[in-house]
Amino acid sequence: MENFADLFEQSTQSLKTGFNPGEKVDATVITVSANSVFIDVHAPSEGIIHKEEFRNKDGEVTVKEGDVVSAYFLGVKDGGFEFTVKMSAESASSHLQEIYEAGIPVDGKVIGERNGGYTVKIGSEEAFCPFSQMDNRRGEPAQYIGQKFSFNISEYNRHNLVVSRRKILDAEAADQIKNLQYNLTEGDLVTGRISKIMPFGAFVNLGGVDGLIPISELAWWRVEDVTECVKEGQEVEVKIIKLDWIEERITLSLKQAGGNPWIDAAEKFQIGECFKGTVTRLAPFGAFVELERGIEGLVHISKLGAGRRINHPKEIVEEGQDVEVYVESVDVDAQRMSLSMEPSVAHEPVATKTVAPKVAPAVINEGDIISGTVDNVLDFGVFVKLNSEKTGLVHVSKIDLEGNPNRLRAMAKQFELGATVKVIVEEINGDKISLALEASTTKDKEEKAATASYKNSTSGMGSLSGMFDGLSL
Repeated sequence: MENFADLFEQSTQSLKTGFNPGEKVDATVITVSANSVFIDVHAPSEGIIHKEEFRNKDGEVTVKEGDVVSAYFLGVKDGGFEFTVKMSAESASSHLQEIYEAGIPVDGKVIGERNGGYTVKIGSEEAFCPFSQMDNRRGEPAQYIGQKFSFNISEYNRHNLVVSRRKILDAEAADQIKNLQYNLTEGDLVTGRISKIMPFGAFVNLGGVDGLIPISELAWWRVEDVTECVKEGQEVEVKIIKLDWIEERITLSLKQAGGNPWIDAAEKFQIGECFKGTVTRLAPFGAFVELERGIEGLVHISKLGAGRRINHPKEIVEEGQDVEVYVESVDVDAQRMSLSMEPSVAHEPVATKTVAPKVAPAVINEGDIISGTVDNVLDFGVFVKLNSEKTGLVHVSKIDLEGNPNRLRAMAKQFELGATVKVIVEEINGDKISLALEASTTKDKEEKAATASYKNSTSGMGSLSGMFDGLSL
């Protein structure tokens, strides 16, 4: 069994007794004192780095005990090993060859612009930094001239001294990305700064990586110009809605970070009630009316003309006009609202309406065939009331419109409000119930059977049969 003396001797033998000038080490911060940062370099003595090297622009020290830092050996001072994370310009002039070979960062000051790049002063020497190597995104020369930065020497001889700041920025960004990959998850609320505005959205710098707020995620209302919502340099709180580290794409949402106005829309805008709103835009199929900021509904063209046929909503209303509308339906999940300029007949006690069928069971399961009543007809489908609590949707894609280009008009002809229809429950997802017409389901089965029969009949056609197997007939 090894005694303490043996273990101590083994541990001291593994310690480094010296370093080569410019040698790079990865070391752990042991102590941060008033003037120095002490690091464990696995040697008899601790490594020492001047504390000022770790101060940011605001004067804050950016390291703490336990952090791992990369440093370069300078020499022995006062019995300790002196290291640096970058070389000062004053001490660099006489050691440029060693700095270049060791890859040590060096301080320099941008003193002017020249053909193809910038002139950088390093001690008593002048270096050249190409435009492409000054930053990892192109900026205006005025923002760099007169500034001090850290550079890597990328080329050194008697006639040329070429430096790059981009290599340092890229390395820092890579470290920051690793840190973000560890800490960020979809759904997080994070703070960043608007770095660039484009017609399709705004980029946000999250500290080492940019995320994109698509124009559709800037606000709950329709945004035509990104600058209506954000400005470059503005600090914003955003929600992460998608992370793709492989493609280095982060999708963000400004509107979701501030809360969804649609959450209580069903309670605020009761079906059948009248509200004042403003026409925000016109489309061939109807007029959009904003009831409050972020809450917009559609008055279909068929409900604008007070019974008379019109060709375009502009015959009745115009953008910016204040109108009174009645709520016909509210779909909080889809964030859609159907409105009318007149009280909806769907909510009036009409004696001649079709008598409601026998109430569907309280518990509805997938696969059930149920008789329900047509509750509403919208551009994207038909809502069918199944019982006093449950309503499902027959999507327009599951309705045979017989080639009619005006799908809403075609559906309105097929499905009169209050009429009885027989549907099959295809899927239940929380409060969402997806339906299909029993007739269309039967038709689908017949088409599938015919397709299978056709494939079987062509099984002797070799590779051509395989080609048909890949088709959706």
